[in-house]
Parts: sequence; C-alpha cells; structure tokens
Amino acid sequence: GRRPAWQVGLSGVVCATVLSYLRRSAAPRLFALHVAAMAPMLPLATASVSTVRQRLTRPPAGLPAAARRRRNEWYVIRHFVASAAAFYLAIAGLVGIVCQKEALGRPHLRTLHAWCGAAAWVLWGAAYLAAQPQVWRDQWRQRRFSLLSNKRWLWSDSTHRRLGVLAFGASLTAYASGLLGWRALPRLIARCCAGLVALIGASTLGGHGARVRDDPRSPE
Repeated sequence: GRRPAWQVGLSGVVCATVLSYLRRSAAPRLFALHVAAMAPMLPLATASVSTVRQRLTRPPAGLPAAARRRRNEWYVIRHFVASAAAFYLAIAGLVGIVCQKEALGRPHLRTLHAWCGAAAWVLWGAAYLAAQPQVWRDQWRQRRFSLLSNKRWLWSDSTHRRLGVLAFGASLTAYASGLLGWRALPRLIARCCAGLVALIGASTLGGHGARVRDDPRSPE
C-alpha cells in the first residue's frame, strides 16, 4: 500500500504538541479529558479522508482485477477504522466538556469553538450513520450477521461523501479555534498550530494525490 499522506504526519505533530502542553498544564480533570480525547481527532480524521481518497489513485500497471479490489477494500477499511475511532473519541470529548460546564454552572454553546464542535459532532455522526446501510446491506439481505466478515466495503454514496467533507471541515475549524482559545498554549504555538491545521484541511480537501477518473466497471 501507499505511504500515509504527509498531512497525516503533520497532523500527528500538532496532536503531539497539544498533548505535550496538556501533560504540563494543571487543567481540571474533565477539561483534560476533553482535550485528550479531541487531540487525536486531527490525525485520525485526516487519515480517514486521505486514505479513502487513495482509492482514486492509479493502481500499479498490470495489477489483476482481484488484487485491485483487495487494494481498494483495504483503503476503505482503514478509512472506516480511522473515522470510527475519531467519532468515538469525539463522544468522550463531548461528555468531558459538557460535564465540565455543568460542574461549573456555565452555559453551553456560547463560543465559535463550541458551535463548530457541536456541528462537527452532528455531521460526523450523520456521515457514520449514512454509511451503515451500505456496509451491512449484504448481511441484511442474507440474514447472516457477523462483525468480522461479509461486509460490503466497495460502494459510493454522495450523501455520505458530502457529510464527511462537511464534518472534516467543521472538525478542523473547531480544532483551530480551540487551540487559539486555550490559555495553556503559548500564543505563538497556538497560532502556528492553528495555521498548520488550516494547511492540513486545505491541502487534504483541495486535492489529495494523483486522481484518475472513475472506471464505470470498477466496484464502488
């Protein structure tokens, strides 16, 4: 398989920076849970988007059809694992910050960061749910259910794709605004990391990898 996109490595650097400052801070436990759960979302979400788009890169010349199918399935499986992990971590992060606000008696959804985070979580969940009927379709028809096998990985759905793009954009906006508003980060570090988040988002959504036109005969 291809190497991970450079955006994934760069997002890992931003994540490691955030966790490093979190470790040195005296953040309350629930707020620390929020930051610790949300920080890995950047590399996971970036990996999710960049990996699934690698399906559109040209396969090696002479690769048999069965091998091309396995190659594409592997990209989609990696996309599924990364996006599901990001979504479940977001749930933990959301619980942490909601409980923190409740404990302090502070109102919710009063900042750009809060609204973008809420929108990202809703869109991420919607994209995740939109994929489920496609993934489990064959098992539902055959009335044979298994978590480990017989999943339908190769499919295309415009609703899932659009929701995923919106979720990724909202997530990165929430991430950058959170960096800029977190007092534990030095101002210069926060601005640099927010700029890197913007670069990661623009380059990932703007056109990742060498694209080829979809072959109507290929499985989607």
